[in-house]
Amino acid sequence: MAASREPAAGRLQALASLCEQGENSVVIASVEALLPKLVPPACWAKAAISLQVNQETDYNSLLQRLVAAGYERSENVSGAGQFAVRGDVVDIYPFYDSPVRLEFWGDEVTSLRRLDPESQRSQERITEIIIWPAREFIYDADLAAAAVDGIKNAYQERRDVLKGSKDAQLRLQRRANRYVEMAKEGIGGSLSLVQPYFYPEQPS
Repeated sequence: MAASREPAAGRLQALASLCEQGENSVVIASVEALLPKLVPPACWAKAAISLQVNQETDYNSLLQRLVAAGYERSENVSGAGQFAVRGDVVDIYPFYDSPVRLEFWGDEVTSLRRLDPESQRSQERITEIIIWPAREFIYDADLAAAAVDGIKNAYQERRDVLKGSKDAQLRLQRRANRYVEMAKEGIGGSLSLVQPYFYPEQPS
């Protein structure tokens, strides 16, 4: 994992630990990793994917949920945050666990195995796993309206401060419009910018 991704991975590991063990769990991570605010664990956990052998799981829905949880589709799972698909086989590489290989028969999970990312070969069998999200911010459409209101209110307050500079007001308006669009649609390369408007009371 590249050094620039280590703090993000540390925060994801912290969130996974909090969700699995509760808020009284002890999380060991660097100050750099834990300094930014976190999404409330209960909200983040809603995007987790629980898988078991012999479980009925809609194949196409699983792929959609992986994308929504921040996983990127690739040819092979060579790095954390990726998933790969080959017919009835789905490989997933979480940030906080070893890669896993799922085999399907229709919509039934018939096999779960650990995966060696170097050789891409299946290893020991497991019976279940929870795939936690691969990014911190998970878009929640139910919170979008309140987030948009928060962005507009913040824009108006800041705009009043910048009364003497039309250029600054114009730049602010463009930024606010971009934030509103991201909040409404849940798309954009910097969704973390609108995270505070979705979750005003964020733990750290």
